[in-house]
Amino acid sequence: MARQLNKLSANEVKNAKGSGKIRKLPDGGGLTLVIKGESKYWWLRYRFAGNEKTLSLGCYPQVSLADARKARDVAKGLLKDNIDPSAHRKQQSTQRVSDGENTFRTLCEDWYQQKHSAEVTESHAVRNWRRLEIYTFPQLARRPIRSIQPADILHVLDKIVKKGNVETAHRVKTLISLVFRYAVATSRVDSDVTRDLMFGDN
Repeated sequence: MARQLNKLSANEVKNAKGSGKIRKLPDGGGLTLVIKGESKYWWLRYRFAGNEKTLSLGCYPQVSLADARKARDVAKGLLKDNIDPSAHRKQQSTQRVSDGENTFRTLCEDWYQQKHSAEVTESHAVRNWRRLEIYTFPQLARRPIRSIQPADILHVLDKIVKKGNVETAHRVKTLISLVFRYAVATSRVDSDVTRDLMFGDN
C-alpha cells in the first residue's frame, strides 16, 4: 500500500508550535516540517545507493508548504533517474559560481590577454577590443557565457546593421566567434554559438 502524501494543510504548518524538544510533522514522501523552538524548516529524507540521506529544503515561511512539495517532487524525479538530489544541488551551486566567474567580459579579457594581443599588432588588438566594448558589452558583458544563445548574438549584430554598419557587424561577429572558440578550447562552453548565424545581407 502506498504511503499517504500531502498530510499537512497550510494552516497546520502556519499554526504549528514548537516545544522543548524538536518536533517533526511528516507530510509524506519523506518530506517533514521540523520545528525547533520558534524556527521551522523543511527536511526531505530519502534513500540513495542504499544509504539514508537528508536534504534541507529551506525555512518556513520563506519556503511554503507548496514550495516544499514541489522541491520534494523534483528530488523524487532525480531519484528515478538515479541522481542523488544532494549531489545535484552541489553541482548546480558549483555551476552558478562558475557562471558568475565566466561572464562574457571575463572570457573576452582572457582571450585578449592570453591569445589575441600576442597574435596581432597592438593597434589592431586595441581596435578590436574597442569594438567589443562598444558593440557587445552593453548587452553581454555580465552574462554568463554559457547562457548566451545565438538569438542574443543576432540581436547585437542586427542593432549594428540597422545603423548601416554591415561591415562592422561582420567584424564583431568574427570577434565574438573568436572569443567563443577560445571558451571552447578552455572548456568554458561546448560550442561556438555564432557558427551557423545568418544576419544582415547574408
